[in-house]
Amino acid sequence: RGTFYINTGVEATEDSWSANQVSSKDRLYKTKNARIMNRYTQVNKEILNYELDGTLHKLSDDQLKAILNGDKFEKVVSLIDYFAEYMDTLDKARTKEIYFQTQKKIELFDRLTTINDVSIKWLESFEAFLKRQKLATNTISIHLRNIRAVFNYCLDNEYIDTYPFRKFKIKREKTPKRALSIEELRLLKDYPVEPHQERYRDIFMLSFFLLGINMVDLLHLTPDNVIKGRIEFRRAKTNRLYSIKIPDEAKYIIEKWRGEKYLINIMDTYVDYKNFIKLINKHLKHIGPMRTIGRGGKKKVTPLFPNISTYWARHTWATIAASLD
Repeated sequence: RGTFYINTGVEATEDSWSANQVSSKDRLYKTKNARIMNRYTQVNKEILNYELDGTLHKLSDDQLKAILNGDKFEKVVSLIDYFAEYMDTLDKARTKEIYFQTQKKIELFDRLTTINDVSIKWLESFEAFLKRQKLATNTISIHLRNIRAVFNYCLDNEYIDTYPFRKFKIKREKTPKRALSIEELRLLKDYPVEPHQERYRDIFMLSFFLLGINMVDLLHLTPDNVIKGRIEFRRAKTNRLYSIKIPDEAKYIIEKWRGEKYLINIMDTYVDYKNFIKLINKHLKHIGPMRTIGRGGKKKVTPLFPNISTYWARHTWATIAASLD
C-alpha cells in the first residue's frame, strides 16, 4: 500500500554496502548480513501471521510499522474472538450453540469486524443483512441480543468504553398465542391417529400432564427421577429443582412407552434429542382428517392444528392453569 522503513539494528558505511548487503570491506560483514537476513525473515513471518488471521488489512502502515519495530501496540482483536471468549464462560451447551449460530452469522456478514467497528450503523447493516436472509423479526432479535450480551461482557472486563446499544433499539414482535383450548386438547387427545403418529401425540400429552415439562427434560428423565409418585429433576436450562406429581393419565403413557435406561424409550434409540423434537413437531402437524386422491391413492391430510409444536403443550398447560387460578 505504501513504503516505510524499519530498523534492522545493523550499521554499515556507504562504501561497505553493496548489492543490498554488507560487503567484505566490513570485517563483521558475515555477522551483519546474517542479522539482516534473520530480521528480514522475522518481518515476513510477522506479516504472514497477520495475513493468515485476517487482520493485516485492518492495520494502517503506521500501525504495522510500530508492530514490526517492536513498539507497544494493541493487537487487533475481532468481534469473533470476543464471542469465543464469552462462550467459554457459558455452562449450558444449548446456550453456547445459540451464540455460535450468531457467531456464524457475523462471519458471513464480516468475519474481520473488530469490536470497535460495531457502531449503530454497523448494527443497522447487520440487521438488514439478516432480513435479506428471510429471518423472522424475533430470530433477528436473538442474534442482536447475543451481540449485546458480548458487549456487556466486554464492558464489565473493561475491554471497551463504547456501547452502541445505548441508542440502538432491538425490534421484537409479539409471539402468536400457542395454546389449545380445553376442547381442542380433548380433540387431539382422543383423535384416531395413524399408528405411527400415536407415539408423537402421546409424548405431547405427557408433557401437558406433567405441568408442561420442557421436552429436553422429559426425554432425559430416568427411573431414578421417580420418587414416591412424583418426578423430581433439575431443569437443564436453569438448574432449578422441580417436583411434579404424576397423575394417572401420565402414568398410563409412561408405562406404554417405558424405556430401559430412560423413563420413556425415546433416548434409548436417539443419540441427539433435537432429532426427535424435529420429528415430533413434523408429525403433530400432520394429525387430522385424511383422504386419498387420484389413482395412486395419494394421502391428503387436513391438519387439525397446522402450526402446533411441542411448545404448545407448555403454553396450553399454563393457560388452562391460569384460568383455574
